[in-house]
Amino acid sequence: MIALSLKEKLQQNQVVYGLFNSIPNPLVIEMIAASGYDFVIIDAEHTAINDETIEHLIRAAETAGITPIVRVSQAIERDIIKVLDMGARGIIVPHVESKARAEEIVRLSRYYPEGMRSLNGGRMPKFGETPLTTYMVEANESIVVIAMIESQQGLDALEEIAQVDGIDMIIEGAADLSQSFGIPWQTTSDVVEQATQRMFDITQRHHKGFIALPREKAQHVAWQGKGVQAFVLGDDRGKFYRHLKQELASFKGGERA
Repeated sequence: MIALSLKEKLQQNQVVYGLFNSIPNPLVIEMIAASGYDFVIIDAEHTAINDETIEHLIRAAETAGITPIVRVSQAIERDIIKVLDMGARGIIVPHVESKARAEEIVRLSRYYPEGMRSLNGGRMPKFGETPLTTYMVEANESIVVIAMIESQQGLDALEEIAQVDGIDMIIEGAADLSQSFGIPWQTTSDVVEQATQRMFDITQRHHKGFIALPREKAQHVAWQGKGVQAFVLGDDRGKFYRHLKQELASFKGGERA
């Protein structure tokens, strides 16, 4: 089981690393955990994945001792309630662009008095073994609620979004952000880097956590120098592809003519 929650690690000033899981197989979750990552983000936005598979991936993360976070799709109410009841220890909601949206996310993901998450005595309170009122307190304390900022509109609204109680962290989405600036996939351009720096500055003012997605080691070093504690280092399928391609090229390069 998970020794420390992601929140607890951050509260202890640990630097934590995560990876997007885009290959929906429990074995891959176990590989990510065995590699030493602190958390895994199960991607339900961009992958072909069903609810039963998400639940199995969460169980795999629990067994392997890595914190399972789920990036939900746009069907906010259905998705947030389901994945938290399945056992996700946190959620990432993409394309947050207003204070009202952030408040709705909190309402759906937090129990009273912080929100109005629908009550359910399922697997997380052990089907009634843990009193539901006890679990409500534990869930509010341990679950991480993360808003993803991926557009100019979201960036412009971030000052208000970051003031919403119950939003724990902000994660940058430089890829879609670059597209909203009219420069698709130029994630290391000056415009995008200035925008992500602005995100960080706002989160600092309002005492929210910030999750960076460094595309190169220099970015990682720069963010660490600013005190960022949480990093996502890409996704599993990209890493598998690059490793497989590089390894094959290294062997082919050694072949005799």
